[in-house]
Formats: sequence, C-alpha cells, structure tokens
Amino acid sequence: MTKMQEMEDLTAGIILDEYESLYRMAYTYVHNESDAMDIVQESAYKAITKCQTVKPRYLKTWIYHNRL
Repeated sequence: MTKMQEMEDLTAGIILDEYESLYRMAYTYVHNESDAMDIVQESAYKAITKCQTVKPRYLKTWIYHNRL
C-alpha cells in the first residue's frame, strides 16, 4: 500500500467515525437534512482527494475546519 492510499484510508476512516458529528455540524448551517447530507458527501470527497497535503496527526482537525 502506498503512502497516498494509507492517507486516503485514514481520512475515510475518520470521516466514517465522525459522520454523525459532521452531519450535525452541516445541519446547523443549512437546516435541511438532504442539504446537510450533500455537504458531508462533497466534503468527504474533497477531503479524501486532498488528504495527502496534511500531516496525519492533523487530519481530524483539518476535516472539520476546512471541509465544512
């Protein structure tokens, strides 16, 4: 497994573990269930495709601050 694949897997794992929290955060902004789910889905895609630019120890913080 390459380093990039490892980072993508780590990012996906964090997103899955934090999905409910990410959804609630998105919902507080848009007050619409489907829009909040769309935001989380789009954010997950962007996070996974850009995760190689972040140090692993900062991934969770980066996902919350830069993806939503």
